[in-house]
Amino acid sequence: MNIILCVVSDYAVFDQANKPSIIGIYDFVSVRNLPSMFPQTYLTTIFLGKPDTKKKVDFSLISPSKKEVLTNSLTVNFSKGGRFSHIAKLEQVPIEELGKYTFTWKDKEIVLAEYVVDVITAQ
Repeated sequence: MNIILCVVSDYAVFDQANKPSIIGIYDFVSVRNLPSMFPQTYLTTIFLGKPDTKKKVDFSLISPSKKEVLTNSLTVNFSKGGRFSHIAKLEQVPIEELGKYTFTWKDKEIVLAEYVVDVITAQ
């Protein structure tokens, strides 16, 4: 199993053909004060694997000081073509410190994908 797309954005939706439309991809987020939060963000992921199988994967969001901010599990149901597309809407995600926040997908202890968003002070 592997991941061909993993991105964090302001908004994401799948169209009728199951193609992702992603708006406002993050590379950084600026905050005025701490603590703060991501009021709403979307994590879009496309997995590839063995057709017609299921696999459990784990998600985590890790702060710059290596604290787990969020964790969750997902059962990936691969289609006949071996593809599974997923959009997670994340709300009220706390930001306690400046630095690099890492969104990570794992299969047991194997890292499948990481997406890093740098939280900086607003100018």
